[in-house]
Amino acid sequence: MRWEGDLTGRHSLAVVNRAIVNGLSKAGIRIELPPQAAGPYKLSPKWKVRETPGDVDVTVRHGWPPNLDHDHRGKLVLWQPWEYGAIPREWATFVNDVADEAWCYGTTVQRFYEEGGVAPEKVHTVPLGVDLATFHHAGKRIELPPAGCTFLFVGGTLHRKGIDVLLQAWCDAFPHRDDVLLVIKGFGSKTFYANSSFDAMIAEVQRNRPLAPPLLYVDADVSDDELASLYRSCDVLVHPYRGEGFGLTAAEALACGTPVMVTQGGSTDDFVPADASWQIPSTRTVLDPKVVGLPETDGEAYWLEPDRGALVAAMREAAADAEARTLAAKAARVHRDSLSWKAGIDAAIQRVRVLANA
Repeated sequence: MRWEGDLTGRHSLAVVNRAIVNGLSKAGIRIELPPQAAGPYKLSPKWKVRETPGDVDVTVRHGWPPNLDHDHRGKLVLWQPWEYGAIPREWATFVNDVADEAWCYGTTVQRFYEEGGVAPEKVHTVPLGVDLATFHHAGKRIELPPAGCTFLFVGGTLHRKGIDVLLQAWCDAFPHRDDVLLVIKGFGSKTFYANSSFDAMIAEVQRNRPLAPPLLYVDADVSDDELASLYRSCDVLVHPYRGEGFGLTAAEALACGTPVMVTQGGSTDDFVPADASWQIPSTRTVLDPKVVGLPETDGEAYWLEPDRGALVAAMREAAADAEARTLAAKAARVHRDSLSWKAGIDAAIQRVRVLANA
């Protein structure tokens, strides 16, 4: 098969590409990569990789921006995440008329494809996972400023990920308090999220001491091992997103034994257990594609608006109840095996073999 997608980056799509391609290769499926696709990233010696064109049974495209070129070899899969309700009209037309299948991270994105008009029989779920050898609860921790309860946010500091809701709720929940800490691990503010991050708002909260509770902002690149240490060093991951294709940081945190606080009704419903989380109620909010800059859709564009008051209450509850945090952390460790890449790799192998034999 041929795999089209970045294998070099630190972003989530590249992480997914490496994990799935590695799993397919271990299953004996020979992988063709576009020339120089792996770049400086060291490929596993077990990978059966070639960079010269040959016969191809299946081509998978998983990258950003989406590649909607009609020219391809073998059966074609478009594996394209989306966070805003019905997928763009152009994508739906491409899947219906050109591609053989569309893969989705979970039930939420699968619903988005079907709401956008894609034939349901073409849509299949290939779930994401976590490297459990790296993300686990027994490893190193890092030294953070002392606090009775430390909350953590990981990801792009974007409106879509609810960073503004979090910052407002943080100030509302703990005014004049020093016994709590919010750590924000930013991502991509100088690259692909450069024009949409909330760095100025974060800085304003930091300047508003002592009225605002303490906030530590980290925007440096870190390795997976360092990120796992950060998860383990905090008490709760808080992620009040408006839209997510999957929510990989929530899965990573749970794998490290860190309970999570996430938006209810979104993609994380697929894998976040109730006993290891605080669920934030949300309201479905319809979006005007022309106003928010989205491509035109045939279905309804929307996202989830997390309830800020409920987030304030949940953070106060978590900070005040150490026993509840301990029980939630234990529950996360119980569920961690379900977060491995096995389900996603098995699903990808099955779909590839079905297509190759069709």
